[in-house]
Amino acid sequence: MASSSLASGEKGRELYKEQKYVEAIDAFSKAIDSAEYDDLAALHSNRCACYMQLRKYDQAVEDAETCTQVKPIWSKGWARLGAAKQAQAKFLEAASAYEKAAEVETSSISIKKGYQENAAKARQYSEQASQYYQQHARGFANRGGSGLPKFSGFIGRAFQTGHICTRMMLLVFGFMYCFSLDAGTIKSRYTSSVRGLVVSFLLHILRFHGSPKFQMIYLQSIMMDQHARRIFGVIVLFVSTNFVALLPYLYVETAALLADLVNKLDKGSLALQILSFSEKFQLLDPRSRTPDPRVAHNAALIEVAAGLTAIIQLLTPRRNFIFLVIYWQYLQTRFTLELLADQGGPMVSAFYRLDAAILTRISSIPALLGPYTKLKSILASQIPKPGSQADSSTKKRCSIM
Repeated sequence: MASSSLASGEKGRELYKEQKYVEAIDAFSKAIDSAEYDDLAALHSNRCACYMQLRKYDQAVEDAETCTQVKPIWSKGWARLGAAKQAQAKFLEAASAYEKAAEVETSSISIKKGYQENAAKARQYSEQASQYYQQHARGFANRGGSGLPKFSGFIGRAFQTGHICTRMMLLVFGFMYCFSLDAGTIKSRYTSSVRGLVVSFLLHILRFHGSPKFQMIYLQSIMMDQHARRIFGVIVLFVSTNFVALLPYLYVETAALLADLVNKLDKGSLALQILSFSEKFQLLDPRSRTPDPRVAHNAALIEVAAGLTAIIQLLTPRRNFIFLVIYWQYLQTRFTLELLADQGGPMVSAFYRLDAAILTRISSIPALLGPYTKLKSILASQIPKPGSQADSSTKKRCSIM
């Protein structure tokens, strides 16, 4: 390895140990530019590890693929690719990469066995995702629900019409609240919007899960429905008047309303106009006529922003400590449910993106990085993770070179 490349690579490793991942990426990039061919695999592997820490999985995959091309008989490169693919929820591709890692691994039986276990787990995740899709895909094609509507014929159409009217009314109240200049009516319009949201989410549960039942399977079906889970966040809104916290629910209900209208009008000219408008603003997927997946992700980002706003409001007369505690408990519950039930989801992605943004800005400030890392460790310890024992053993093996 050339002297400049060697120095940059060593600097990158030191920065990685200090959790300064952005600076480490710059160092490894400089090392790659002047490295000899035989050293490229290790450097790309190390830069891949940095991208994984920042949740930049696309870049991590690119580095891992380069690593496997440069040194195809090195098991760690394939393991890096498997981890990056799994982070993208491409479980079959992750399994194939882990299987290749196990195939070329000859130095350690335990490491080889670990790669085989990771491959098996990735295939299990793929089967679970496939089963979930088969159970719910038709429901998502029917106005964004979870599972098929429980009522058909006249009753089904009546429920749908009632739900459309409810959504229209709550959005009117929400619009009036957002643009209200009369302090005397702000509270009442906010309360009316929240009440309308509660009714709308209850109608969603009734339409797609049937009447309430005191059965565990009924509760599980609701918990698997990402749209239905939001009802708990809506209930929290009664605790405090919070403009930012209200926005994500109005946003997702707007998309759901447009999906209901398009499907009710079917192939009429008005339906096509609504579909064209919705596609322009990324509210509906024109092929499935359901809410665009970006709606759920954008709404989750706004929900996290509302949580941060509640923290900032502690410094103002508008602070509400009870709302802050309950709302963050709701966000943590959503995060846990998505992590365990879905192996990821909009809320998980929102927190990872927030974490990456924070790390990018404070990685060069030790006074902030240390406390933030400790806080993140404390919060992470409260979140159960599937296969944590296997994952922890894998992380120990996937250190940088």
